[in-house]
Amino acid sequence: MELLPGNYKYSICLLILLTNCVGLQRTTIEANYQDRINFSLAALDGLGNLYYSNETNEVYKLDPEGRRLGYYSNNQLGAVGAIDATSPLKLLIYYPDFYTGVILDRWMHETSRFNTIDFGLGEVETVALSRDGLIWVFDDIEQRLKKVDQLGNVMLRGEDLRLLFSERMKPTRLSESGSHIFLLIPNESILLFDLFGSFVRSYRDPAIINYQVVSRDLIIQKESSITIYNLETQLQQERDLPEDLKLPSRLLYHGDVWVSVHEGGVQRLPIVRD
Repeated sequence: MELLPGNYKYSICLLILLTNCVGLQRTTIEANYQDRINFSLAALDGLGNLYYSNETNEVYKLDPEGRRLGYYSNNQLGAVGAIDATSPLKLLIYYPDFYTGVILDRWMHETSRFNTIDFGLGEVETVALSRDGLIWVFDDIEQRLKKVDQLGNVMLRGEDLRLLFSERMKPTRLSESGSHIFLLIPNESILLFDLFGSFVRSYRDPAIINYQVVSRDLIIQKESSITIYNLETQLQQERDLPEDLKLPSRLLYHGDVWVSVHEGGVQRLPIVRD
């Protein structure tokens, strides 16, 4: 019964999701009480480095062992609205209060920034990095994806969603992975697009909280379960979350580990292979 990406299978330990298993150790990185994590924005890059922001809008980078590698702080741009860690060499932090994106290098040093108002795109709420170095934005007025360069030149316009849907889309997250663009509408759906911004299909479920893309699998976190949706076959499998993870948290997968990020800290739960 295959669930996890990368041909992992559930063992008896994993079926009870890594709780009370002999020989299984749980690693917890605790945040200070004054340093509460905004867990909904937590993200992993392809190397397993974890990024999260706290209540004072500091953004931290931790390696797979939980060691702090660096942080970025900006108290002039308002609250952090998105962290895009698609590339381990480049990080995007978006501040929707001021419609400003900040690009950081692997050492968490700022290398550039952009403003969607200056771009002439208006009040953009969701942005993401493209692997070609350009920037994806969702234009709320035109209801379409756009790809722009860091001077604001529109290089590509996606499909007008007003022609496809009767309701206006209000996404809270945007990302590119592989051959798809993903738009999250919480408690409703995840919309999939091709790399030209044309709508491909949607995954609908009123319990959707967040998602993660790992290789060809879309890992969908719901209120009390996770679904693994294969982007090639469109087959899916669903499992209940363990009791430990039913508290509000962001659940992320990397290699042999589930990473659970919650308000007070980070848990790394090893996965047992067959």
